[in-house]
Amino acid sequence: MRASLSLLVGLLILFIAKPGQAEDQLEQVRLQLVWKHQFQFAGYYMAKEKGFYRDAGLDVELVEVENGILPIDEVMSGRAQFGVGRSSLLLDRLKGLDVVALMAAFQQSPLMLLTRADSGISSPGDLRGKRIMVTDDAVQVSEIIAMLLKFGISVDDVLIQQPTYSVQDLIDGRTDAVASYVSNEPFQMQQRGVDYHVIHPQDYGFPMYSDILFTSGQLADNRFDMVLRFRDASMRGWRYALDHIEESVDTILAHYNSQRRSREALLHEAKALRELAFDDLGRFGTLDAERFESMANVYRIASNVEPLAGLQGLMFCCAASAELALSPAQRHYLRSLDPVRLCSSTEWEPLQWMSDEQPMGLVVDYVEHIFAHLGLEHRFVASDSWSAARSMLGGKRCDLIAGIMPVVPSGDPLHYSRPFITIPIVAAVKEGADISQPRRLSQPIGVLRQHDLDRLLLRRYPELKVLRVDSVSDGLAMVLRGELSAFVDTRLSLEQAIASSALSGLRLDASLSDSFDLEFAAHSRQAPLIRLLDLALADLGQDERDRIRARWEPVTLKKGVDEAVVRNVLIAIAVLALLAGYRFYLVSATNRRLARMAREDGLTGISNRRHLAEQIDTAVELAERSGIPLTLIFFDIDDFKRVNDRFGHAAGDEVLRKVVDTVLDHIRRIDSFGRWGGEEFLVLLQDTDIEGGQRLAEKLRQAIADEVDIGGERISCSFGVAQLRSGEGAEPLISRADSALYQAKSRGKNRVEIDEKQAVVEKS
Repeated sequence: MRASLSLLVGLLILFIAKPGQAEDQLEQVRLQLVWKHQFQFAGYYMAKEKGFYRDAGLDVELVEVENGILPIDEVMSGRAQFGVGRSSLLLDRLKGLDVVALMAAFQQSPLMLLTRADSGISSPGDLRGKRIMVTDDAVQVSEIIAMLLKFGISVDDVLIQQPTYSVQDLIDGRTDAVASYVSNEPFQMQQRGVDYHVIHPQDYGFPMYSDILFTSGQLADNRFDMVLRFRDASMRGWRYALDHIEESVDTILAHYNSQRRSREALLHEAKALRELAFDDLGRFGTLDAERFESMANVYRIASNVEPLAGLQGLMFCCAASAELALSPAQRHYLRSLDPVRLCSSTEWEPLQWMSDEQPMGLVVDYVEHIFAHLGLEHRFVASDSWSAARSMLGGKRCDLIAGIMPVVPSGDPLHYSRPFITIPIVAAVKEGADISQPRRLSQPIGVLRQHDLDRLLLRRYPELKVLRVDSVSDGLAMVLRGELSAFVDTRLSLEQAIASSALSGLRLDASLSDSFDLEFAAHSRQAPLIRLLDLALADLGQDERDRIRARWEPVTLKKGVDEAVVRNVLIAIAVLALLAGYRFYLVSATNRRLARMAREDGLTGISNRRHLAEQIDTAVELAERSGIPLTLIFFDIDDFKRVNDRFGHAAGDEVLRKVVDTVLDHIRRIDSFGRWGGEEFLVLLQDTDIEGGQRLAEKLRQAIADEVDIGGERISCSFGVAQLRSGEGAEPLISRADSALYQAKSRGKNRVEIDEKQAVVEKS
């Protein structure tokens, strides 16, 4: 009994001491901020205070700047693992420092120039000969320098003053313009009752990321998993901070208010910064390679820098998936690669072809999936044939061939990946033709000129006569004219060509059936990339392969109906319609009204639960057949009972209608939207994956929060998102979306959550 009691006490102490992961098991890391504590860093505070870092196995020390410390120096020296930097990180990269950007807290820089309204200085052109307070380190404000240069004003045309970081100098006339943050100094001017002008670089064509979370390339390569956990926990903290501004401000006042700022000032800062935090799709923290290149051009112009390095490897978002077991050297190699140029066939439907200068097809889908898994940027380069692609590879006009059959003879100089598709080939022949004995055929066998199928056939049937033709349609026409005994190509290509052109008199024959493998190919200089592609291909699951294949499988068409039968049926229908016309006129309005009542929600006019369930069943069946992604958003109105209790049920009904109208303004015609019951709604998104569903849900959440209110109080909604899995029915899909909605409710409401099991599947 005493032993049992001791064990129970020990377990109780263990439980109390370890609410999450034990403190002594957490990895300690430092984040060097770029300025003093304020709302500018609220996401990191909330990630720490809400336990997001602890959940990620990290104990994070947040260090505010002091004594001229630069975050870049702290991180590159290893004194801090992470830093928050300005857009000048680009300049550090161009100078050869191996920095890696993890996310941008602000999509637009809050940095601008502030002037007094009565000074007459309201645009960059008015600053010639004026006094400007900016930091000595002009590279920190290159967007301001570039903005002035756009108006023909160089640094020599203005008087640069040492900043005092006080707007009082501007108010008292000791300077004409002050470099400021839109979130801080304008508020101080308002408090003092002084009118002002804001001259913002983004208004003149210089949009810049700001407050970029970064680390060193060495840490990103060697501790990829830890860096990923820190980045994701930080983003989680930021999303929480921006969704809970008042709570975040209270946290700053209690623990991080070294500048002794007022609650009002912090709230103003928070609202101003929230306007800069999201991209056009409502996403937080995103980075874009083209945007970085545009920003780098600003630094090249404003700073006259001679680059020692490029921007490849700058973005952590372009590192390979954490699930791939890559060595630090392999991760470093991936980061060092420029966007990979892939030679791609232009006329081989449905495997590879170009439509409106965009690559399409089964091979392209495989490439997109594999390169996304590796995190590699890439672009396609059109090539007319496999031989042309080989020449382009040798001439360094592309780096990789996407989808090619290895050459049969030995001595091939190319390096090949493992196969990613095995393609069956068959022959198209005239009805009644027999090609089972190839040596007796009077006419040659046709193959596409662009490819090496003749080598494959002649290896098995050396007695064959083979003729290369320009296109599948030419080959089929030659078979019908008797100029070819058969035309051989992939089953997918032939089935699509015959169906789309409605050719008759042809059939597919398996007498010469075979198959070949499509692989990636490169010269020896890209051999390390081939090895990485092999790793990604080995990690490609059968479910994903089946999904890609299903998208391009041809749809089996039913045979047409005899025209005479159709004509007679139509005549009979017309006669019956005339006879029944009068009766139909009398009852049609009632029937339409009854049908509408059967499928529409009486209050909001959108689909009711019964009709919505039918739409979901149909969409699931279509998605299973086609492989096209299907995503479901399940949401409801937060605290709706309180709305009814406080304002009455009539007001509650008005809220329901307002929410519906807002959602209808933001979804597509092909999306299905209905009321599941009470304050619960479903949005069904066809041809949309989990990421697209999450983006739309966030857009709807923000729109409702901004546009719907009752009695002066804002209305919010919580959202759960799930994507259909292969072989899953409607009920499990709805259940998983409902579970994600429950998570959104339990984690604070007015938020979007995706199905956690789905997230694990997407990453694996």
